[in-house]
Amino acid sequence: MLSSGWGPGGRRFKSCLPDSLMKHLDGRAGAEVPAPIATCFSLLAAIECYPRWCGEFIREVSSVERGDDGRPVRAHVVVYVAQSPFGKRFEFDATIRSEQIGRAHV
Repeated sequence: MLSSGWGPGGRRFKSCLPDSLMKHLDGRAGAEVPAPIATCFSLLAAIECYPRWCGEFIREVSSVERGDDGRPVRAHVVVYVAQSPFGKRFEFDATIRSEQIGRAHV
């Protein structure tokens, strides 16, 4: 399967590389906070708030599809990368998987 998305300047692209050769982006962070797990989970699931919290990188997030529980399962994201040989503004659709577990890692 070939990948497609939004490139610099909001232009739609279709990659000539198969998905198996596309770079996977992943990020993680951790912190202990004195809050109930349900509160932490609600904050993580509030994707539309991300631009307010880290607007220097995440410029826009809009829910494209929500699950039966009302949580977003697909979102359109616009990010800004200060240093990149491919441009600074990137748009893509993200699949969101959220599972509330006994301990939250933020």
